[in-house]
Amino acid sequence: MAHGNGVFYDKRLTSQSLWLAYNGSSDGNALQIATGGYVATNAVATLDATHALFGWSDVTTYYASVKLLTQANKTLTGGTTLVLDNTVACKDVRVYKIDDTSTFFCIWRRLSSPEKVAACVVSVAGDYSLSKGTTIVCNDGNDATNGTACVINGSLAVIAYQDVANSNYGAARTVSISGTTLTENAELTYNSARTDVGKMYMLSPTKVFINFDKDTSNFNTSAAVLSISGTTLSVGSLNKWYGDSTTLRAMACNSAFNKSGTFGITAYHSNFTTQPGTLVTVPFSISGTTVSTGPTTNISTNCSNNGGRAHT
Repeated sequence: MAHGNGVFYDKRLTSQSLWLAYNGSSDGNALQIATGGYVATNAVATLDATHALFGWSDVTTYYASVKLLTQANKTLTGGTTLVLDNTVACKDVRVYKIDDTSTFFCIWRRLSSPEKVAACVVSVAGDYSLSKGTTIVCNDGNDATNGTACVINGSLAVIAYQDVANSNYGAARTVSISGTTLTENAELTYNSARTDVGKMYMLSPTKVFINFDKDTSNFNTSAAVLSISGTTLSVGSLNKWYGDSTTLRAMACNSAFNKSGTFGITAYHSNFTTQPGTLVTVPFSISGTTVSTGPTTNISTNCSNNGGRAHT
């Protein structure tokens, strides 16, 4: 997420301390967030040109937490930590800005047994203090894991997750947003097989792109378009674009799309077990709810499976 000459980013140092840096220039500072922590994709979202919300869970408490970060003159400072969830150990805190508001949609994994996916709205006040709305346990409170989200507008988001309560199938649903109140709508099972959910991207106010790992006796990575009508979701045909092996599936997929939502590029790590592997890009064309892929391009043959980050 870029602003001016700088980029907010996260990294793990050899000390396993968790840092977030504003790398505006060679003399930009690094801010230590915690002595150890876990960061998911979509962990940082911009509020304005000088503020961003950052989500993580630390290795001491495993609480799901967020903090507002401020950048001024290449110096990054952090505000007071807001704990989103201290009921159980948590991971994979993801934050998404809600349109032109001072609010964020936050989603995270509860590492209970079995796991759950939880979400809430975080608000930023005029003095930049943080507060949270009521937490909902997604999937109607049933077991789920690997949650991800995409904010459509100020009143609607889409969430996707592995529906542990329903044979680990791939499921998604819209969530209505009213102030800081979240309400789940009807569930769509978009993949009737074990599904490790990847990431979602809004193509338009009525369409969302999703990448996911689909296990139907052999792993493969697939993509689909979810259509939105009111608060109801439907799915187009699935495009199985990589895999068909217990060891070959795309890892660490991240995508970027043009403004019209008709063309995008996904970068991914090409082998589930081999380290290092190959960083590969593949183009996607979107026509209606049909996803088509073009030829792949190898970018690097020395890539970890945490690599493959394509950003707009």
